[in-house]
Amino acid sequence: MAFPQHRYPPTQYHFLGSNDQEALRRQQQDLERRRKQHIQIAIGLTLSRNDKAEFGEDILNCMFESELNTLPDVSSIDIQTEIEWYMRPYLLDFLVEAHAAFSLPEETLFLTFNILDRYCSQRVVYRKHYQLVGCTALLIAAKYDETGKQVPHVKELMSMCCGLYDEDMFIQMERHVLMTLEWCVGAPTAAGFVRTALDDAPFDAEMEHMSLYLCEVAMYHRDFVSQRPSDLAKASIALSHLILRRRSLLGRDHWSAKNDQGLTSTLYSYLAKSSEILVQKYKQPQYSYVALLADSYVIQQTAIAQASIQTPPITPESSQERVVSLSCTPRKRRYPYDIEIPPSPPITPGTDVHNKGYAVPQIVFNAPDTPAYEEAAPYTASFTMIDAP
Repeated sequence: MAFPQHRYPPTQYHFLGSNDQEALRRQQQDLERRRKQHIQIAIGLTLSRNDKAEFGEDILNCMFESELNTLPDVSSIDIQTEIEWYMRPYLLDFLVEAHAAFSLPEETLFLTFNILDRYCSQRVVYRKHYQLVGCTALLIAAKYDETGKQVPHVKELMSMCCGLYDEDMFIQMERHVLMTLEWCVGAPTAAGFVRTALDDAPFDAEMEHMSLYLCEVAMYHRDFVSQRPSDLAKASIALSHLILRRRSLLGRDHWSAKNDQGLTSTLYSYLAKSSEILVQKYKQPQYSYVALLADSYVIQQTAIAQASIQTPPITPESSQERVVSLSCTPRKRRYPYDIEIPPSPPITPGTDVHNKGYAVPQIVFNAPDTPAYEEAAPYTASFTMIDAP
């Protein structure tokens, strides 16, 4: 039986329907759009490098000047009547979770902390409004840094606060925060200084994530509230090199190489007290698992410190005390106080055994039956030499 011949020429789209052709067309459009985006990103990076080479030093000097004008005052926060420092980690945990839920960049989180601390330095904040101030600071920072699509809505913040504050309270608090800060919202952050410093070296994702993690750990504690963001960035970069066992590629003349050793030591002391929310955040693969690396480093250093305490080093003085003279026979002391006992004479074979009349001296030790421990003066023993028969 002969099969009928096809009347249409063969084509690669012979088995595609109208819906499949539409999907293929959309796929091609997506590929073209991504290609154009990559071209735009490449052009932007090239322009950024050119601008950095020309204006990088001026931008860095402007950041150093601006950070002094936007520092919070920790002494003013100390005199708050209802806010205590033990409340700060709970609020920061909430803000870290909200920041991750909205997928905001790291600069927004650090700017949120700066706005919160600056407002608490100038205004009296009630305990029941502390969370409201933190959420409003996150909202202002997101509006300053982000586009309209990533800015959280007030209703979403209300839902996160479990309906504790209504919409009017958020609007009033936002206006009040902006008026308190005199509409000076932007401020150099530790994250900005970290990325500015690491841009001068080859890209290292672990180094950047570890430095950001250490900066966020510092934000939980009072000792770093009034520290300059540039100093905090330098301390976090120096400690990251120790944890990751990397050699610095920035050079000794780089501005980030002149870090404060005391600040770095203080930051390391707080590394073992990191928040669980923060640890869970930086245990994710998008942050290079830096929280796990930091925990293992702390455990290793703690074990080394404990081992050095349990086994003290041998000094020359202690080694000399354990030298035993070979000319005498060592013996245990029978009494707790010091009694001078002459060493035992060496045994000379021959005379006594072969009955040649050699007199072997014998020592008779006359000691009291019950030694008096309370007497201060030591007991003096008497010895009598008796000839052998």
